[in-house]
Amino acid sequence: MRAIKLVFPLTVHRLCGWHLEKHSIQHMRVLDKKYPDLNTVYRSCIYGSNTPVEFEEHWKIMINIFNLQAHRWLKKQFRIRQHWVLCYFCNTFFTGMSTTQRGESMNMYFKGFFTSATPLNEFVTQFEEALNRRREKEAKEDTICITLSPSCATGYRIEQQATNAYTNKVFKFFSEE
Repeated sequence: MRAIKLVFPLTVHRLCGWHLEKHSIQHMRVLDKKYPDLNTVYRSCIYGSNTPVEFEEHWKIMINIFNLQAHRWLKKQFRIRQHWVLCYFCNTFFTGMSTTQRGESMNMYFKGFFTSATPLNEFVTQFEEALNRRREKEAKEDTICITLSPSCATGYRIEQQATNAYTNKVFKFFSEE
C-alpha cells in the first residue's frame, strides 16, 4: 500500500473483494459462533453505508455492541477501510471489477503452457505460443464486435449510440445498468 501511494500518488488503490471475503470468513468464523448476528451487522456496515461517515458510525456501533474493541483483525480492517469499503469508492469507476480476476485468470491461462520447472528456452517458446493464442482469440472477438451489433431493447437514442461505442460485452453490462 505504501509503495502504491508513493509511486502512484493519484491512483485509487482498492483491495480485491474476493481476497477480502476469504479473509473475512477466516477471521470472523470464531466470532460468528459467539455472536450469531455479527455477520449480518458486519455486512450491513460494509454494503449498507452510503457515506464514509455513515460507515464509521455503524462500525463503531458494531464494535461496541459485540465488545470487539481488542479484535486485532477488525482494528486493522478499520485502519485500511478506505481501500475496501464500498462507500469510499462511490466516485471511482472500476468497470465492474472488484477482484483481481484479470491477473488470476492470466495465471490460470499460462499454467496450461508451462510450469515453474520449464527450462528457460522452452519457456520463451511456450510463452510466445500462449501470447499468439491469446491474440488470435482477441482478434476473433474483435471481428465479432465489428461485424455483429447487439440488438437494442429500447428505442432510446443513447442505447443506439452505445451499440456503436461499446464492445458487445460492455454493451451488455450497459444495458443491464
